[in-house]
Amino acid sequence: MTIAQLWAKKAEGKKISMITTYDATFASLVDAAGIDMILVGDSLGNVMQGGSSTLGVTVDDVIYHARCVMRGCSSPFVVVDMPFGSYQVSDEDGVRNGIRILKETGAHAVKLEGGSRVLGVVRRLVDAGVPVMGHLGLTPQSVNVLSGYRVQGKGDDAETLYNDALALAQAGAFSLVLECVPRDLAKRVQDALDIPVVGIGAGPDTAGQVLVLQDCLGMTAAKKPKFVRKFASLAETITERFGLPTLCANMPQKSRRAHFRAIAKATTDQNDFAPHAWRRIGAKSPSCARYFRFLIGVVSDSMNSHDTRIIRDSKVLSSMTRSAIAEGKTVGLVPTMGYLHEGHASLIRAARAKCDFVVVSDFVNPTQFGPTEDYATYPRDEAADLALCAACGADVLFIPDVAMLYPNGQDSTWVEVSRLGTILCGASRPGHFRGVATVVTKLLMISRADYAFFGEKDYQQLTILRRMVADLGSPCEIIGMPIVREADGLALSSRNVRLTPASRIEALALHRGLEMARDSYLAGERSVQKLIATAQSEIDLQPDAKIDYISIADADTLDISTDDAGSRPLMLMAVRFGSVRLIDNMKLFA
Repeated sequence: MTIAQLWAKKAEGKKISMITTYDATFASLVDAAGIDMILVGDSLGNVMQGGSSTLGVTVDDVIYHARCVMRGCSSPFVVVDMPFGSYQVSDEDGVRNGIRILKETGAHAVKLEGGSRVLGVVRRLVDAGVPVMGHLGLTPQSVNVLSGYRVQGKGDDAETLYNDALALAQAGAFSLVLECVPRDLAKRVQDALDIPVVGIGAGPDTAGQVLVLQDCLGMTAAKKPKFVRKFASLAETITERFGLPTLCANMPQKSRRAHFRAIAKATTDQNDFAPHAWRRIGAKSPSCARYFRFLIGVVSDSMNSHDTRIIRDSKVLSSMTRSAIAEGKTVGLVPTMGYLHEGHASLIRAARAKCDFVVVSDFVNPTQFGPTEDYATYPRDEAADLALCAACGADVLFIPDVAMLYPNGQDSTWVEVSRLGTILCGASRPGHFRGVATVVTKLLMISRADYAFFGEKDYQQLTILRRMVADLGSPCEIIGMPIVREADGLALSSRNVRLTPASRIEALALHRGLEMARDSYLAGERSVQKLIATAQSEIDLQPDAKIDYISIADADTLDISTDDAGSRPLMLMAVRFGSVRLIDNMKLFA
């Protein structure tokens, strides 16, 4: 890619792609993906060096990383940030450092921040044969002067920024970055200049966009800006999938469950494992057998350390938690309906990290199933559930029978959250959330939990339970955890195992539809009807999909939006694939 080619893309109305990259490995991947421009940004001070700002980055730092990038790519146009202090003292310093960066890295251009105050160094760099990309708006090197990371170019400042953009182009800048400025201002600058204007949080009307690679891949824990589209969740993937329960995450679900059953058996009968268990999980060679024997040893150690006990009597569990509390321990509860998967594992590990004593309940609650729903066929596997709980560090697996929790059958006391329980899933599943609220109340009372952990996949359930504990004055804090998805985007659910192979593929439309709606919202669409239609268009393409509902609600209150999506919209959906009903949701705002 050359400057002339970048200008041509601008003239033809084609979007320019640009992303930060700091090493050879990612540079080669970005190159293969066909990205137009790479920025070796001083953001390396945050994402590579762990700093709180970019101010500590040196010229030597950017040269080192730019050299790495240049070794890994050949096609993209590579721009290197001139760090703080490399051009602010004098124009001579700026020219000297700019030339050094290009000579020692082989990169194609430099980028520097500022408007009228840097025009002199821009002109001199261009005269010296160093292509310059300007940077206006939110300039991280001036964060202390700007009083934080805030939108720039509002009010009277808009005209100043506009004039600075014109001046930079006249000084010879071949391109311009606009960061965190109002959309209308970015469009005005874009329309006024012949050179490409690349935005970052500047709306969709610029010639292209530049983003931080680690943000796009979900590798950082910091809150993401609204304009960042996250293409992956590698931070979660690494922390979740490197853990014991998910070492076999790439196996089909049935194979994973067989694996956990094999582990449970092997911990009590090591000799029986070798000839039988590895065949059950589809292994085909002695090397696989050796691997699983090794894994069993690791898991056995984990089990011995945590000694997960199955408790079936509520009085016994209450006695155990009462003793733990008397010792000053905090109690964490993870309510489940069994048939545990990596989503449940993430909840258990979160409970283990926060609490001293962890209880996992395994109870298929009949009161939250309707007469025609799948209570009888809901998957169950106690042995595999125990193995996963042990590997994740649970202290107790509580498996009561129905009579234990409902001694009077349907003639029982019920807990109900009125309005929230009648909308969305509650509209098509009458009594469902009454059953949920009732059984969770019982579990909280039995366990005396300080914290209870639930996944955000059932966002309505999470909201109802938070409202319930607040209304009842319960001391338990309800903690929501992010949705755990398969690599292809399907939200993990115990019901997924009941999908046919064809339905499993069709079910991916849920996540695609949600992402399409989110992209539309982030691009400026606010009409509820249009956002829903966007998601529905993807699902309607699936022959066996039958939509129960697609709705947009406020993420905090679950008030249903009917016209304008508002500032914190959450899209929720329930879709049937044959007899299997799946739910999913996504926050449309960043």
